[in-house]
Amino acid sequence: MVLSVQQNCILTRTLHALEILPTMMIGNDKMIAKPQLTVNLAAVRHNYLTLRNIHKFGRTGAVVKANAYGLSVEKIIPILRHEGCRDFFIAQPQEYDAVAPFLKDDMQLYILNGASLLTPEMLQNPHVIPVINNMEELSQMPSLDHSCVHIDTGMNRFGADEPDHQTTKIQIEIFQKIIDSYRPQIASLANSGGLLYHPMSHHDLSRPGIALYGGILHKQLKNVISLHAPIMQKRTLNRGDTVGYGASYVAQRRQNAYVLPVGYADGLPRSLSHQTYRTSDNIAISFLGRISMDSCVVGLDPDPLVTPNYISLIKTSQDLISLAQAAGTISYEILTAIGNQFRGSKSWVEDASYHG
Repeated sequence: MVLSVQQNCILTRTLHALEILPTMMIGNDKMIAKPQLTVNLAAVRHNYLTLRNIHKFGRTGAVVKANAYGLSVEKIIPILRHEGCRDFFIAQPQEYDAVAPFLKDDMQLYILNGASLLTPEMLQNPHVIPVINNMEELSQMPSLDHSCVHIDTGMNRFGADEPDHQTTKIQIEIFQKIIDSYRPQIASLANSGGLLYHPMSHHDLSRPGIALYGGILHKQLKNVISLHAPIMQKRTLNRGDTVGYGASYVAQRRQNAYVLPVGYADGLPRSLSHQTYRTSDNIAISFLGRISMDSCVVGLDPDPLVTPNYISLIKTSQDLISLAQAAGTISYEILTAIGNQFRGSKSWVEDASYHG
């Protein structure tokens, strides 16, 4: 027979065993039936202080674009402001309204793109610094006294996954020549990768982003997010049983399959379909068949002797990066997608001892 469950997302030819597990427990929390995304604000605080200590002779700002990489500007900015951060960066003018209520005292907000689209309110706000990217924007600025010029040195950012890439060194050299020629009041080149791996790029103001949010593996930085999904159903598949839309997964052996109530509508990339990644606990999590809008089916290796209440999809920075690699993308995309789209239970904790 064909059995259809979870909004017709999971298909298997024969139902051999079905165990329904409606709730899960994480730590001392109450039993819940939803996926749980936890953001550790203490880790964000630690990461900022660590990065600030690395940038010894200049100011350390913070990139909070895309709603602080999906983790909430309302939660992140006050934490960073408390630790002395005064320079914040967003990408688009439309992000201004979410950040504006937090601009106080000597704080500055750099808007990296769309200088010509800034409203009169933004231009009159003494905290706002438009970043000029081309001659057209330059000609439209009423004044250059309170603005920043974006210089294209090639790519104008660093890839932390390739800290020794030759183009990075070339960009640093080009930027230094420009500084020597124009002598700006403030020079800013280093983002997360530059700050961590290229001291010559530090200059007056650094602008870390992904490193604040645990998306880079570094011995001094802490993981920020954890993602746990309750096991709603456990199934036993026999050889030849199929899973997913289009019956795209065919079991090659007798195995357990676990139905999780999280899908691409929650930011889990559909490109994870049929992919496997290994967690920091040395567990291989395989996505069986296609990821659906609201759910997915996974297999575990080794398969636990006792069925757990939930599966930890992300518990460490290594998990985040491994999952991203399996999806053919980067930690930036995973963070912003899950952070901004997640429909389960989302919580923020400030606990230095919390480890997911």
